[in-house]
Amino acid sequence: MRRYWIWLLPFSVAATIVWLSHQTHYPLGVTLPPPFDKVAHFLAFAPLGGFLELAWRRTHPYIPNRRRMLVIFVGVTLFAASDELHQYFVPGRSCDLYDWMADTVGGAIGLALASLLRWRQRKR
Repeated sequence: MRRYWIWLLPFSVAATIVWLSHQTHYPLGVTLPPPFDKVAHFLAFAPLGGFLELAWRRTHPYIPNRRRMLVIFVGVTLFAASDELHQYFVPGRSCDLYDWMADTVGGAIGLALASLLRWRQRKR
């Protein structure tokens, strides 16, 4: 039986990212000067990539690994681009190529770690 509730994990992360991107200032008065803002972008998108891998693997196990990973990577990259474009229209925020790169790398690392954990579990 497929457990579609697992999709709540990546959707919750994505919704949180969108909500944070819509804020003119970070919550609780937090300020993140460079390069710490890139670390925050990386850390926000890493769980997204990992949770997407988990959800796809659990609900669609018949999809080949390479195809699934490619779709997830492209999806995270496009979501990161839309997130940066969204920030262009939010007062006090900016659209930054380096933020997009940190988002994409974070999603790719999260995806890679989730895939590596699965591979190690299967190897045992």
